[in-house]
Amino acid sequence: MLNNGTLEATNGGTLTLYAGTITNGTHGIIEAVGADSSNNASTVVLTAGVTVSGGTLTTSGAGTIVVAANNTANLTNITNTGTLNVQNNARSFRLAHHQQRTITLQATGNSTYFYAPNATVLTGTGSLVLASSNGQYTGNVDAAGGLTNDETIEGAGLINSGTFTNNGTINANVSGANLTLQSFTAVTNTKTMEASGGGTLVLNGSSWNNAGGTITAQTGSSVDLTGSVTITGGTLNSAGTGQVFVAANNIAYLTGLTNNGTLNVQNNATN
Repeated sequence: MLNNGTLEATNGGTLTLYAGTITNGTHGIIEAVGADSSNNASTVVLTAGVTVSGGTLTTSGAGTIVVAANNTANLTNITNTGTLNVQNNARSFRLAHHQQRTITLQATGNSTYFYAPNATVLTGTGSLVLASSNGQYTGNVDAAGGLTNDETIEGAGLINSGTFTNNGTINANVSGANLTLQSFTAVTNTKTMEASGGGTLVLNGSSWNNAGGTITAQTGSSVDLTGSVTITGGTLNSAGTGQVFVAANNIAYLTGLTNNGTLNVQNNATN
């Protein structure tokens, strides 16, 4: 299907895009607008492996666009200016994505994916949020085909696999929960990676090129270096009661970097 106009849900209705391919022209828009008089949100549901290529996804008011639970949607070269929720055990596949609002992985115990099977770039002013409504943070950002983050990824869960470059912000900001980064074939941080709000940022293994980048534990939060992680260049910081630590019984290799904070090497660990 070619869409050169507008596909929309309004007045509390639901528009379901089921399987197949929708190619949006230059002015193609898919949108969820507001709610009805009883505050039932208008919803666009992406399901059954539907592919949406090009154009804009947008919402207003209470309107939402969702990748239905236990389903998959393939989104290529799109601009997201709305609220896009990936429900529990769903997968959203991305290529070259421009983001001005929020994508939320709504995990509740099953792996819920933002998946980059090919080279993918997140650009713009929006956020990718790894969230949960029941405290089971199983959101997974899988960079298998190569993922570049030029915006913000935040929350708790897992970022892993393939090649990953952070030119924006990674923030482990869920109190008492971990945001773990691991199992990369190549990984670079040129900007900001931090733990805040009582969260823990875990760097588990992999060899980080951190030239020009900062890794920070804000007050009440922690950065955990584990699994023989290697960090080369850049800066380690902490603020207030925040701490960077090498986990007990683990090794971290730190080369050519500047430490401006509290770095603790726990029992039987090596730095």
